[in-house]
Amino acid sequence: MARKGGTAVFFWATLLLWSVLVVFEVFFNQRKELSMVCAGFAFFQAANWVLRRGVSRDPLFVNTAVSLLHSLLFDVKDIVQPSNHPENGLGRTSVRILILFKISSD
Repeated sequence: MARKGGTAVFFWATLLLWSVLVVFEVFFNQRKELSMVCAGFAFFQAANWVLRRGVSRDPLFVNTAVSLLHSLLFDVKDIVQPSNHPENGLGRTSVRILILFKISSD
């Protein structure tokens, strides 16, 4: 049986290694496009903190809420900026909406 907290330690260790790698790439290899990864990390960590402190301490609720927020933001981004997506200029959400519209209009 795994000891309590073992998963949390593994998660934080992985997160620490990932953040060191991203910071190294941004500052030492001049990969400035990765700075948005740092901004996204800070945003979603803040969302985790706000939900955990203000709404619920249930980890399943917090993780689900932040995951839905992530999906919502990136699906909206696909609709607003479809040219950045490789699927013939349409984001996957745009394609889903178009397919649903086509099915419902038949």
